[in-house]
Amino acid sequence: MSRQKAIKVMSASLMAASAFVAASPAGAASSSNVSNLVKEAKDLGTILKWAISIEGTADGKTRPLAAYNAAKEAYDNAVKAVMTLPAAQRHTHLAELEQNVKLHINRTMWYIDALTAGEKIIEKQLALTNQLDSNLINDDTEKAYHELSGEIRKQALLLDRVYGQSTRELIRSQYKYSAEKIRDSAKYAVTVKAEIDLASKALLNQDNLTAVKHIEEARKYLINVDNPSIKKALADHFNLIAETTIPKIEKVTAVEPKRIKVEFSKAMISGNGTNSAENISNYSVSTRTIKSIMLSDDKKSAIIELHDPLNINSNYTVTAKKNIQTEDSASLGSVDFVASFIFSDIGKPVVNSVTADSNGNLELNFSELISALSPIAITIEGIAVSYSSLSSDADTVIVPKSELDRIGLRKGYYYSIVLSGATDLVNPAANVMDPYRGTFFY
Repeated sequence: MSRQKAIKVMSASLMAASAFVAASPAGAASSSNVSNLVKEAKDLGTILKWAISIEGTADGKTRPLAAYNAAKEAYDNAVKAVMTLPAAQRHTHLAELEQNVKLHINRTMWYIDALTAGEKIIEKQLALTNQLDSNLINDDTEKAYHELSGEIRKQALLLDRVYGQSTRELIRSQYKYSAEKIRDSAKYAVTVKAEIDLASKALLNQDNLTAVKHIEEARKYLINVDNPSIKKALADHFNLIAETTIPKIEKVTAVEPKRIKVEFSKAMISGNGTNSAENISNYSVSTRTIKSIMLSDDKKSAIIELHDPLNINSNYTVTAKKNIQTEDSASLGSVDFVASFIFSDIGKPVVNSVTADSNGNLELNFSELISALSPIAITIEGIAVSYSSLSSDADTVIVPKSELDRIGLRKGYYYSIVLSGATDLVNPAANVMDPYRGTFFY
């Protein structure tokens, strides 16, 4: 006969006997009657011991109430009977009852309390499970998550008080560990939702800096959300909020061999400060050194000018540091921005404008930097004129006033101009401009 079956048979017999003895009048107990009552209580205590042990009949779910009530009643009867004995005999029996009955009654109370605690955890666990199974990430999900977390913490002491390591582990695995697994599966989703909510609240209060901080926290944990449906819902909400709060680099393009354009979503800080979008130390271009950086008038784009031109059909990487800030002090993000591109340029230089400056010189402005070695030829009203030599690559060519005076130009008149020979900086085969023919007002 197995141990569990033997325990069940013994338990049934002793509980029946206990009921019979309890029905008998107590009276003034004799020494032999006291011994019988003590033995019966000890036997029922043994049954109780195995009823709350995984090595016995315990399953971590069923409360052994019949065995508990029988042992408790037998214990109370035995104590009453023992108390009628002389003091010298009383001590021995009370010690026996304390060690072999009362101890198991107390441990059973802890066991039953642990089952009650576990059931409370399961109730909170089901609430969160239902939300997750329905792919919901809302206020109810967040509430269920925090209530489950709180219940696990609150009931942990009762679960840990169960006697016997193997039985205690059974209780923990059936209630605490399974609940922790559900709670942990929702941790990142709830964290992202909470950060997005805080960002939204900050935006309502027109506190963009705080909004950015919470959006960055949401970004950090969004990647760890496992549930695809919940992740998409959070990502959609995140993108909607981030679009209005987080500055970003929209596009990086090499507009010409020595110039790279960086386009921002917001107006950035100008100047040479640590967080400025014009600070050379905040950028790098692979295999090239930066000569200067200039923001556009609206401060939403920066032109990176290089010392040496990019090579055609070659790959380059541009890095912009995360500390670059907008005019309202919001940083680009939590990591540096990196973009790669293959440089290609088939566009020819074009004359954008021909205008006289305040000193009477004529400025010829090109669409891009042209080589200082370009064989430029200029005629005005069919007469060849000289221009100021280019000491370096430039996007402006100047015909000095002295040349204009030489050919007899007068202010307030329109004149024709023809220009050719300007080449860009594409390496190895530069693009040569198409001849420009136009008029200008002097």
